[in-house]
Amino acid sequence: MDDLARQRAATFRFWREDVSVRPAGEWTQIDGVQLHTTGLAPRHWNGAHVTRATDLGPVVPLVAEWFQERRKPWGLLVPAELELVPPGLSYAADQRMMLRRLESPVTSVVPAGFTVTDRAPAADVARVQSEAFGDPYDVALAFVTPTVGPAATPPQTTITAYDGVEPVGCATAVRMDGVVAIYGVAVREAWRRRGIGTALTAMCLDNARGAGCDLAYLNPSELGYAVYASLGFVDATPMRIWVPD
Repeated sequence: MDDLARQRAATFRFWREDVSVRPAGEWTQIDGVQLHTTGLAPRHWNGAHVTRATDLGPVVPLVAEWFQERRKPWGLLVPAELELVPPGLSYAADQRMMLRRLESPVTSVVPAGFTVTDRAPAADVARVQSEAFGDPYDVALAFVTPTVGPAATPPQTTITAYDGVEPVGCATAVRMDGVVAIYGVAVREAWRRRGIGTALTAMCLDNARGAGCDLAYLNPSELGYAVYASLGFVDATPMRIWVPD
């Protein structure tokens, strides 16, 4: 299995396991498409991944019905190389993908004056992510609460940077079958451009390597792309996002 195939398999498994620990989370499989809902409102936390080449004509109405029953907005993610155009959906964007092999240690240096912990309360993580990503605080708190702490499932660790007692940045590493996904790298605006996001990402990579992972992936934002490239991530084939008209 090549690196991209490993990344995708890890992503599909991540969403299955993630929603299984959420009060209103669900997932199902419909003819080459894996569907999941966290039970929360934002579209980016409810989606369907095309897992293999399939005829989307009869599948899309079934996917739409599943999400309509749950009253959740959704998007369909299609591997770009399949060149599938789902009927009744409009192209929204490409979800960029970056990969990095973990063949050597990753140097991480926390900027002077900041501390980092993997024991931050969910409220602090939610505060950082809400401000950084624009989701309402209560929604961000509902999203992170089941996944923060030593008993988090799937196996993952969230690290949080503090300026004194003020939570200012965070990042989450999810480990699946020797692959680590880096999610939720966030720094509050007043603390950006100080190297905090770089340090948190590097720490996630080094910790994952120590736990036996040999491949990392993430979905970069425009803001974070240069940071991830500087850490050795390279572009891979994206997923195309399609949404209902």
